[in-house]
Amino acid sequence: MKTISKMKRFKIFVACLSVVMLLRGFSTVSYAANTYETNSYFSFVNSDSRMNSNGTFEVYFYVKVTSDSFVANGDSLAIYTYMYIFNEATDSIFTGDDIIDVNELCKYVVRLYKDNFWNTLVGSYVGVADGGFEYGQWDVEEGESYYFTISRYSDWNRGTGMYYDGTGKVFNVTVE
Repeated sequence: MKTISKMKRFKIFVACLSVVMLLRGFSTVSYAANTYETNSYFSFVNSDSRMNSNGTFEVYFYVKVTSDSFVANGDSLAIYTYMYIFNEATDSIFTGDDIIDVNELCKYVVRLYKDNFWNTLVGSYVGVADGGFEYGQWDVEEGESYYFTISRYSDWNRGTGMYYDGTGKVFNVTVE
């Protein structure tokens, strides 16, 4: 029976560790590139300023926001959003009267992720920031940790001073 020397085991360990560090580095760089917004925020509306079983939240963003992690209390999870576009230049809600198809230009995407090493995408939905309610519902694993992002669908508002503003609720969750 052939045995592996200590030096060879050490080299294998270093190689595996290098791969893991490389993969984690890509994830960190990707996250850092999406968090440069200074006016954006994601906050949960309750006395603790963290999400509880109520799950109500407020958002205000230009490109993207990310929620805190939470734990699913059952095998199903739903996220409801109510969004509109806020024009900072005029300090008013953008109605889209000057454009042909407000539905196409004011879209946003909600993505639910399992909070694990790979940040696995569970599902997503596209909403329209026209003051109406949108929602998505997914099968999840009870007791597992999740988070979600809300981001603009396209670059139509780049450089316009128009932000996504709204509220929402996550059902069937608790704070970690």
